[in-house]
Amino acid sequence: MDDFLKYAETFIDNFQNQIIGASKENIIIYDKMINERIGLRLPDEYLEFLTVMGCSTLPLKLTSDDYEDTDLREIITYYKDEPIPKNCIPISACGDSLDLGMEFYIKGEEPRIVKHDYGEINTVESDSFIKFLHRRVFIQFVTPVKNRRLYKSIKFHYTKPIVERKITELGFKKEWFSDSIYYCGKMDDGIGVAIYQNYKKGTSAEVILMYKKPNYSTLAKIEKELFEIDICPTGEPLSSSVVDYNTKLRKLKEG
Repeated sequence: MDDFLKYAETFIDNFQNQIIGASKENIIIYDKMINERIGLRLPDEYLEFLTVMGCSTLPLKLTSDDYEDTDLREIITYYKDEPIPKNCIPISACGDSLDLGMEFYIKGEEPRIVKHDYGEINTVESDSFIKFLHRRVFIQFVTPVKNRRLYKSIKFHYTKPIVERKITELGFKKEWFSDSIYYCGKMDDGIGVAIYQNYKKGTSAEVILMYKKPNYSTLAKIEKELFEIDICPTGEPLSSSVVDYNTKLRKLKEG
C-alpha cells in the first residue's frame, strides 16, 4: 500500500491527508461478517486499504458512479441482508449501478476485481486490487478530464489485443499495472492511453486518449491509425479522413 500511496501523491496533491481510514472495530466486524456469510477472510491488501482509506478515498474515486460508496460503514450496513456472490467480498455499496467486489476466482490465487449485482458476478474489472487502484489514479489524474478523447470499436468482438499492438507501434509504453482487462500506456510527449474491453460477449473495445497539452497533429495521427482498425471517435473527428463512431456504425448496419 505504501507504493500505491507514493504513486497517488505524484498526481494528487496532499492525497494522504485527505483520505480517511476505517476504524479497527468496523474492520473486525466486517471480517467476521464475511467469514460467517461466505467463509472467507479479508485479504491483507484489502485490510491495508481499509486501515488507510476505508472511510473515504476522495478525491480518488474507485468507480464512475457518483452514488457508489466504498465507506466500510456503508458496506457493512448494506450487506447485512443483501445477497453476496459466492467467493466474492463486496468492496463498495449503494450505487445506482453495479457494486465492486473482490472475487476469489481461483483457489490460492490473488482475487480479481469484479462488478456484481443481486448476488451474481456481472463483469471483471481488473486482475488484481493493487493494479486496479493504480489504474484509477492513472485514468483520473494523469491529465485534466477536459483533455480526453474517447473512441470505440464498431465490432462487438474481442479486439483489445489488436488495439494494443497498434498502440505499441505508435510509440506508447505499457504501464506495469496493465492487465487482461485494461491496457494503460504513455508516450514520451505525455500523451496517455487507456484501452478497455471486458470479456463479456457483445461489448466493444473503448480507447481513451489523454493529453496535458493538445498536440493535434500527433492526436490526429493516432486517430487515423485507430480508424484503420475500426476504432472510431465518439465525437467530432480531428481529421476529415476519419468519421465518427455513430456514422460508421450506422453505415455498417445499412451496408
